[in-house]
Amino acid sequence: MTKLTGREIITFERVEVRRAALLLLLVLALLSPNIESPGSIPAVRLEQLALAAMLPSLGWFCWRRREFLRIGAVDIIFGLLAGAITVSIIFAPMIVDSVERSFRDPFEVARVAEYWLMYRLALTVARDERTVRGVVYTLACVMGLMGLFALLQYIGPGSFNANVSRAWSVGHNLVGLEREGRVTSTVGNANYFAIFMMLPLVLGLSFVLLRQQVDRRLFWLAVAASFIGTLSMVMAQSRTAALGLLFAMFVALFVAVASRPRRTAPFQAIGAFLLFLVLSIAWVNVNPPDVGSFNERFNPFAVQDDTSAIIRFQKLKSFFKGFTSEEPAFCRSGERIEKRPIAKSHLPASTTGAPPAAPTAIARDDRRKKDVGEITDGIIENFCDRDSWPVGKPLEQLLVPKYMDALPRDPEGKPYQTYLSTAGFTVGAALENPADAQGPVYALSTIPNVIVNGSAESGKGLPSRWFEGTGGPSSGDVLESPTALFGTHVAHVQLGPNGDLRQFIVLDFSLDTDYAAAFWARSANGREQKARLYLVGQQADGSEYDGLWKTTVTLPADGRWVPLQYTFRAPDKGRIIVLQLMVRAADNLTPLDAHVDGAMVTQGTIVPSFQYVTDIDPTTLRGTDLPQFADSPLVGVGPRNDAEAGSFDNEYQLMLDRYGILGFLPYVAMYIAALLISLRAWRRSSGLTSVLALSLFTFTLGLFVFNVGAGSYYHFQIMAVLWLLLGYLQVAPAPRARRPDAAGAAEVPVATAVR
Repeated sequence: MTKLTGREIITFERVEVRRAALLLLLVLALLSPNIESPGSIPAVRLEQLALAAMLPSLGWFCWRRREFLRIGAVDIIFGLLAGAITVSIIFAPMIVDSVERSFRDPFEVARVAEYWLMYRLALTVARDERTVRGVVYTLACVMGLMGLFALLQYIGPGSFNANVSRAWSVGHNLVGLEREGRVTSTVGNANYFAIFMMLPLVLGLSFVLLRQQVDRRLFWLAVAASFIGTLSMVMAQSRTAALGLLFAMFVALFVAVASRPRRTAPFQAIGAFLLFLVLSIAWVNVNPPDVGSFNERFNPFAVQDDTSAIIRFQKLKSFFKGFTSEEPAFCRSGERIEKRPIAKSHLPASTTGAPPAAPTAIARDDRRKKDVGEITDGIIENFCDRDSWPVGKPLEQLLVPKYMDALPRDPEGKPYQTYLSTAGFTVGAALENPADAQGPVYALSTIPNVIVNGSAESGKGLPSRWFEGTGGPSSGDVLESPTALFGTHVAHVQLGPNGDLRQFIVLDFSLDTDYAAAFWARSANGREQKARLYLVGQQADGSEYDGLWKTTVTLPADGRWVPLQYTFRAPDKGRIIVLQLMVRAADNLTPLDAHVDGAMVTQGTIVPSFQYVTDIDPTTLRGTDLPQFADSPLVGVGPRNDAEAGSFDNEYQLMLDRYGILGFLPYVAMYIAALLISLRAWRRSSGLTSVLALSLFTFTLGLFVFNVGAGSYYHFQIMAVLWLLLGYLQVAPAPRARRPDAAGAAEVPVATAVR
């Protein structure tokens, strides 16, 4: 090989330069951490900077060699995707009032351009034996090193993770690494790392399956990378990646054996994978993480009670909210709230068990209840006339004299409690009778309770939709009890000092908005105890507000029912998308043995009377300050960089939500094109190229499944590596009659389109 000149390097004239550029981008994409940018500018990566530096040379080279300007199907797909995103950014704010533009929006189009440019650069690299060997060596070596780095993370010598891993892993990903042993390597996220390491895993197995031993050193290097990939996926503990792997391997094995039955060794490949898997699982069982275990996480019988799976399912259910009418039923029926049929789970007991107040006090309470009902009727009539809740004006001005002669006041002369918002209203009055189960504040509300099965009427063992915490020994049982405060059942919770009974509420809580949480409890063992209401909020990025909201009450030994109520304000930044409501002991030293009933979480500053509040699955609720897919199904609601919104774990949902049907179709077409490129290369190649093609086909199939529970489009590393390799596979092998390039060196093949 002749020595390269500076001009040849700058102009991309020599194929060696373009090959080196491809390999350099691969290495940087695999190893680079995110480099934080000032302010709200997105982080950058080394492969992005390198690609930007190469663009003038790439552009000049393609301009001089016009065959590289030929447009193919992949270029059209990327163009359609960029166009759909641009349309959404421009028109979504015009269609949906709550959508605003952000200076970060153009970066969404730049993302598509980056993936496309990676693909176009790879098209300029000749598909020859030397290059494919370099690509396979690079993948096996670098991804093997990534796996070894993950092994160091899992072992965690000294302060290795705190000092080294934090360069790639931050926030809850670093916490998961240090506590649960969910390795992240240079990817920074356990789920993404797991699916990424599927690539070296299937690369090595493809060597075995296709009996490729033309270079024994490369063969054993790939097999070693396959084992390290298997171990990495096990240590990352990603169930979504595991499902994607198993599905993709099954399909790819069928394709390979069906198309080349006499040149494949399926049993050897399956045996190698099973051996790698057994060794990897044995390793994590001998060296378990501090919290949880591989066996617990992948136990199929535990999936139905797994909180992560439950949260994902709830988010899936919430996607199509907003397509049905949201007009309250009482506008059509004209029925008063307190006169509506009460669900059996809400029927109250006659008394809380506390000594009743004097008859005169009870008479005043009766008047309070009547006054609250009259105010409620006036507000509802006003809503049904105006089609909006009376927010922003004095209530008396809105209701008097059209809906009532005068606004009632409490017998003690003070005004009644009111909460009005765009979500509805609550009107309440403090009662004097502690034995009244409709107290301590008698409140009627149109704002629903987002706790499901709040009175524990359903379930065997644990109440339905409730879960045991992992902090200590605990148990919860549904009991049919004559002492139930609401309905006919209570939850009997027996908690260790660190245990809890919790429910996960999947809802985009409005920023800077008041909420109220409550439940009733009584001592179940005849001794005085202390119980705690404890709330944990989870943000879209995975970070938590842990225990910021909590309150403790004493449960008397006589077994009377006591309300635990707490009002809190959601933060003005860091939107909560999952709220955990927990029943706990008061401290870490004493257990709790209690009955629990009537759990609620509602918007507002007043806790409604459980008897009259409506229970609604939060996934059916429409956010009051966030746009939804139903608002603009064709072009979506845009990237929403201006608002903090809950993330979808399902990337298909995410793309539909952000870019509508117009963006979803080219997004899916992009992955279909990836499958066709790799499948076409597999059918037309042999040797190392066939190994790489089959590996890319399997990897892309895995991404199809992985995107259901996570996503790959928004992960720069995955997309950069995928489209660099696909662009290289897309290059047609040079024919025997070759035209020399400008430097008289290697040939310059012409890119072909997906047909």
